[in-house]
Amino acid sequence: MALLFLFFLQKNQLTNLPVEIGQLSELEYLYLEDNQLTSLPAEIGQLIQLQWLDLRRNLLTSIPAEIGQLRKLQVAELSHNQLTSLPTEAVQLAQLKLFYLDHNQLKTLPAEIAQLSLLRQLCIQHNPLTSIPIEIRLLFQSLCVDAEDSEGESIPEAPSNSSKKRRLNF
Repeated sequence: MALLFLFFLQKNQLTNLPVEIGQLSELEYLYLEDNQLTSLPAEIGQLIQLQWLDLRRNLLTSIPAEIGQLRKLQVAELSHNQLTSLPTEAVQLAQLKLFYLDHNQLKTLPAEIAQLSLLRQLCIQHNPLTSIPIEIRLLFQSLCVDAEDSEGESIPEAPSNSSKKRRLNF
């Protein structure tokens, strides 16, 4: 099974992920959407080839620090969970382009997310955010603010120093 590169496990009512998941060393795409996962094993960090991680619609309250070891990860779909915070190691995801964190319980975001220079979209709607760090606001060229759904403050558009389009959904 070490040669498996695509693994679909959506809608299986999984409540946990076995530690053996870390043995899938060549895995590039892992789809765990619509399960009942409450946590992830630290061994998730052993999936060093992983490019796409879909954990939408689970019951996750936290993400293990080992997520920072996924240096090739480009898409992290973590929306519709119960996340209250992000591990600081998430800033090690240097290849991350799309980060979906909407519909969680995040009250703050680590300012270090702004260090993710390839990040093009950060979705954070439907979280009880109280503010967005200026470092993150400055990273994005255009901000999409949905004031009706946001419990946070209204955020003005920040000036851009990048020619590439970035989008913050708040």
